[in-house]
Amino acid sequence: MAELKKLVIVSYYWPPSSGVGVKRWMFFAEELQKQGVKPIIITPSNPQFNVKDFEAEANLSKDIEVIKLPIWEPFALMQKLTGGKNKSQVKQGLVLEKEKQGLLDKIFIWIRGNLFIPDARKYWVKPASKFILNYLKNNRVDALVTTGPPHSMHLIGRAVKQKSNIIWVADFRDPWSNWDLLDKLNTSKIGKWYHKKLERSVLQNANLVLATSPRQAADLKTFGAQKTAAINNGFSPSQEVVPKQQFKTFRISHLGLLNELRNPVEFWEVLNQLALKNKAFKDALEISLYGIVGDSVKENFKKYKGLEGKVKFYGYLNQSELKAKMHQASVLLVIQNRSANATRIIPYKLYEYLPMERPIVQIGASTGDSNELIEELNAGKALDYANKNAMKQEVEKLFENWLKQKSVAVNPNLNTYSHPVLVTKLIAEINALLHDK
Repeated sequence: MAELKKLVIVSYYWPPSSGVGVKRWMFFAEELQKQGVKPIIITPSNPQFNVKDFEAEANLSKDIEVIKLPIWEPFALMQKLTGGKNKSQVKQGLVLEKEKQGLLDKIFIWIRGNLFIPDARKYWVKPASKFILNYLKNNRVDALVTTGPPHSMHLIGRAVKQKSNIIWVADFRDPWSNWDLLDKLNTSKIGKWYHKKLERSVLQNANLVLATSPRQAADLKTFGAQKTAAINNGFSPSQEVVPKQQFKTFRISHLGLLNELRNPVEFWEVLNQLALKNKAFKDALEISLYGIVGDSVKENFKKYKGLEGKVKFYGYLNQSELKAKMHQASVLLVIQNRSANATRIIPYKLYEYLPMERPIVQIGASTGDSNELIEELNAGKALDYANKNAMKQEVEKLFENWLKQKSVAVNPNLNTYSHPVLVTKLIAEINALLHDK
């Protein structure tokens, strides 16, 4: 009976790349190795990203085989056209939220949304698939995983699948044709049609399509996938014992990208009102924002008199620094995009928050997979953007609990979402395909 022993994983993001895109398969690869499966990573040698975490790269197991192939990306050309001025915006996409977009900004956005379909990494499909096909001829491999976005990684999987008998797993970390930024990119009707066509061809050819939430898995099945499975992102259990501490600051912390698309202005308004009415609350309050924060978000805070001097911007921190900051928080904030597919997305940050034993507040959709996860684990409260009264009541309750030094208990069901449990489930899914082959 066939068993999974060797797995090729195609991922654009890999350490020293930082951010959400790299973490899922970085942690999965580590755990796969522990469970007797050899992961082989195929990734670009010269990817275009400017946020790096060299600590994560240093801590990665040296036994994981990483094969790096050169990639050409049009971002380099676009940066030359602007003399390097738009370097960080082109890479991070922050140009999308600029309130005053120049002509060059608009041209870049239109090009990205209509000429680079599914994305600007599509020029890697041919060389990468050619290399993998040659690799398969000379090496025994049980299965191939492609993870996106960028969704051009799945086109590599499709090309390899069409010319080999490999078991192919397409991992959708985020939506594709129903991605909430397509409208922001001014993608035309023809462009959206082409996204759907490419997505459907991937879903119909992959042996298994992974999603990060149950609702997303159900959507992908509807869109044409043969077989789907929801494998959550999860978290790595920590062996360290962190002493319980009570800090003098009632610190509401958000870690990660905070831009116009997910700026919870209603929540800031509630905090502002509470600070203006309650001196004790204002004196204790600090809003700590770690990571990239858009200019429009920073500008928005200036209108809140009650929050003057209460908002701290800490910029980018590596993983160990972020972990320390999470332990210092009184409340950990999760923010969802204002989009129809928010009900299908469980923010990666939520999983990093769960083991911290801190109350979690999510601002976003009124229902969804993320809401149900928070409720299942009794980890905090998921609040609707539109319900400022519920926000006020929750913050007042959390502040009162903080004053009483009331701590959060660890939920026994938390382990269900640990990487060891999730990778065991992943291996079982692929083994089922190998048995049927």
